[in-house]
Amino acid sequence: CLVVEIIVPIFFWAPRRLRLVACGLVVFLQIAIAVTGNYCFFNLLTIALCLLLIDDASIGGKRTAVIDRRYSYRLSILAPVIVIIMTLPLNAWLIFTAFKPEAKWPRSLAFSYEHIEPFRIANGYGLFRVMTKDRREIVIEGSADGIDWQPYEFKWKPGDVMRAPGWCAPHQPRLDWQMWFAALGSYQQNPWFIRTALCLLEGKSDVTRLFARNPFP
Repeated sequence: CLVVEIIVPIFFWAPRRLRLVACGLVVFLQIAIAVTGNYCFFNLLTIALCLLLIDDASIGGKRTAVIDRRYSYRLSILAPVIVIIMTLPLNAWLIFTAFKPEAKWPRSLAFSYEHIEPFRIANGYGLFRVMTKDRREIVIEGSADGIDWQPYEFKWKPGDVMRAPGWCAPHQPRLDWQMWFAALGSYQQNPWFIRTALCLLEGKSDVTRLFARNPFP
């Protein structure tokens, strides 16, 4: 898995056969993750990006222009070398700062990153790059008399420990997803949560139907 994620992408700039092999390996990994995981639609987005690695000749199309094969071959070898030389120091630093976020950027790297970042070939973004060791949950409850409180059950978010986890992929349950991050911060950082609670008090159907169970139908 790590080989496909770290080493194989280098061959995206390799000659055609190696590029297609790299494409196949990444697509296979994403399919395996989609089958065994529950990561919404991010696997489909990665597979869609891999389609850019497939040329017309791979799907039986006719070439519309004659290109010097020697020039094309040299360019296909030179491209990954240039990319590696330009991005290796940046990627190494980005990996380091993922574990040491308090580290300060060297001026030379900061200057280079500022100019290369718009091309999205070296950046600090990563899905689940930093994962919490535990997970706190926000429980939303309502009461009609101020004594007995009933919980609002979510469709996908962890709640009742006796209920098996649901399968939502490739759907992205936005409310359930945002509740995870809301529990990591405060209500000042998540003003949408206050708005959600207000809509529940008002019984707005557009909001209540986002929950698996409304204790006050």
